[in-house]
Amino acid sequence: MIVAPFLKLRDKITRKRQALTEDAEKPFLEHLEDLRKTMTKVIITLTVAVVGCFVFYPVFFKILMQPIDAAGLEEPKEMNLPAAVMELPEAERQAAWWKIHSTARGMAYLDGTQRELFLETAAPDDFTRQFAHAMILYAAADGLQEVARPDYLKHAAARVPDKDKEKVAGYAAQLTASKTPVSLETPPPAVETESFGPAEIFMLSMKLSLFAGIIVAFPLLFFFLLEFILPGLTQKERKMIFPALGIGFALFLTGVLFAYFVVVPKTLVFFNDFGAELGIKNRWRVANFISFETSLCLIFGVAFELPVVVMVMVKLGLLTSTTMRRTRSWAFIIILVSSAVLTPTGDAFTMSFLAAPMIIMYEACIWLAVLHERRERKREAAEQRRDEARRAALIGVASVQAANPNASASATEEQKPSEEPKAESTADAAVPSDAASISSEPETETSNVHPYHPETVDEDEDYEKYMCGLGGVSREHTHTESVPVEERSEHPDEDTTPDDPDTKNRD
Repeated sequence: MIVAPFLKLRDKITRKRQALTEDAEKPFLEHLEDLRKTMTKVIITLTVAVVGCFVFYPVFFKILMQPIDAAGLEEPKEMNLPAAVMELPEAERQAAWWKIHSTARGMAYLDGTQRELFLETAAPDDFTRQFAHAMILYAAADGLQEVARPDYLKHAAARVPDKDKEKVAGYAAQLTASKTPVSLETPPPAVETESFGPAEIFMLSMKLSLFAGIIVAFPLLFFFLLEFILPGLTQKERKMIFPALGIGFALFLTGVLFAYFVVVPKTLVFFNDFGAELGIKNRWRVANFISFETSLCLIFGVAFELPVVVMVMVKLGLLTSTTMRRTRSWAFIIILVSSAVLTPTGDAFTMSFLAAPMIIMYEACIWLAVLHERRERKREAAEQRRDEARRAALIGVASVQAANPNASASATEEQKPSEEPKAESTADAAVPSDAASISSEPETETSNVHPYHPETVDEDEDYEKYMCGLGGVSREHTHTESVPVEERSEHPDEDTTPDDPDTKNRD
């Protein structure tokens, strides 16, 4: 049968789930044995996952290098652009400049008709063609003395075709004024990642495989940890742990993805531009870059757990919305200081990326705490109303029984089904009218029954349970003042005062 293995697996999981929720005490050595088994399963699972992920380490390297590409640092970037290029929209400046640069590099290797053919293909627009001419002249002038360069550029621009003569001279002057680099070689990327050790890349691959293995094996690792933790939790804690862990894991992934797609690229652009403005070439050690990226993602993932921590404290009664409002200013200071300490660089730019979401989440936690408290107050009020109604019903039943002791018995007899044969019921039909009038007397007695608390079969038992729940007091040991007047009048000579041991000793 095809479904038989699945049915057996379902039964096994059901038994395992029941075993996890059983409340049973174990000796200390058995706890140690459970811990040993759990750690063994965790280590074996993690080892298999890490070895499996090591096979795909090139994929992980590409994923970690993606923020550099998203930041635009894989492409070359020129900071000292001439004035005509700076007038273009910001998004088009770098592309336009490197098109000019590549055109000038091609022109440097050609001459005559070949150059004209190349320009028709690579630079059909006048702006690119004219700037490429100016770039060639500017690169050639770099070999001259600085005093002779302006005159050379002026006379060289006069030898180009008449329609481009004025523009080429102007663009060459702009290149000189902006001090743009004169190299016509293939430009390197804005940021270069390098390795400074023989085994650095291999050890970095192992580190990446470990992180990837933890992520891949997380469901199994989580299940093994629950096997060890759940038996030691109360029922209330068990109900809270699964929603808290589910929401916490979702918030952790949100923080990691926010850091990976938003924070890391913008942070890399900020640091690269800061160094480029000083004329410093950025060459980053690959191990340092990956460490910076992973630590930043991890910090943001942990910081996004703030709502889970706060709401768990609210549900446990350790924190209230009033306290959170009163200490809001202190909380903001703690968030800012923590952001400065936790971020890898500690600069205000990166710190603001971490502090702003945490402040927003703190404010959201206040509103969530308010909603939770309102819901709890409504639930407690409903429970209090039910409890008061239950107590009123039980006290009313007790007072009715005390006032009409025979009412319960008559009501019970009326509710009992007739078990006599039909012959007797036929004979009872011939009872004279006097008997009928006698049988109507209980109805007269029960006419004084409390209208809101009708008699039931087990009223005495309910009353006894209620009084015992209040303090173990039964009907026989009820205080004299709580006994109805009718019952006290039936036994005037009975001493209702409880025996005092001190009085006995004096006697």
